[in-house]
Amino acid sequence: MASSKKRSSAPLTLVIATVIGVPAGAVEATTGGGGTAGPGRGPGVAQANRPKARTMERNKEFMDIPFVLASGSPRRRALLARVRRQFSVTESGVPEPVPRGPVQARFYVLRSAARKARAVARRVPRGWVLGADTEVVRRGRVFGKPRNVADAARMLNALSGRWHQVHTGLALIHRPSNRLWTAAVRTDVRIRDLSPADLARYSKTNHDKAGAYAAQARGNPFVEKHRGPYDNIVGLPLDALRALLRRAEKSLTARGRGPASRSGR
Repeated sequence: MASSKKRSSAPLTLVIATVIGVPAGAVEATTGGGGTAGPGRGPGVAQANRPKARTMERNKEFMDIPFVLASGSPRRRALLARVRRQFSVTESGVPEPVPRGPVQARFYVLRSAARKARAVARRVPRGWVLGADTEVVRRGRVFGKPRNVADAARMLNALSGRWHQVHTGLALIHRPSNRLWTAAVRTDVRIRDLSPADLARYSKTNHDKAGAYAAQARGNPFVEKHRGPYDNIVGLPLDALRALLRRAEKSLTARGRGPASRSGR
């Protein structure tokens, strides 16, 4: 970009770099920023740019350290790829028993996501670990994943033509400090009226999904209406994830420590 054009402010540059996964230094180079005093710049400008350069270095380190998704869901992998260009996948192996009675759904998914993240974080010496849990809930009852065709038919029949809620909990852990950040998102969903033929057909599929239905299914035979982020129904609300990453980065850098800090206290 030519030097005569108006430069973007540093905060905007940092946010863009964090969200799309581009090293902050690369973004700064294309926008014409710099920390040295060139022609027409006084020494005061160079001094002012030094804190910005240090912040950019910390931001680059934040993006460069390993990122691990503690989930084997192919839908979450596809969604996370829109935010992080490089990451690995390690399934947590944490059991997901369905509670027998009503629960406070928000706290339930947050606890479950944190358990998954912690289980994987123990195997990660350095980096970020993201755990997530998405549950279909109606009147406080968690539906979970169907055990078989009959269970799937029961779930779909209970949801058919009715509103329910989809809750996702996110838990982000930094290693080796073990600091934890969490977020929860809710989307209200109404399922289409399903005929007996629909129930017989759809109950044979989607046994790996909470509520026995897939929001991303071709032709969308399930979701009729929704209030809230649609990607939350699929399993990973990206706006909430981006905000969580920014919050974690800000929290770490505000303490004067980069992401490689050995202590979160």
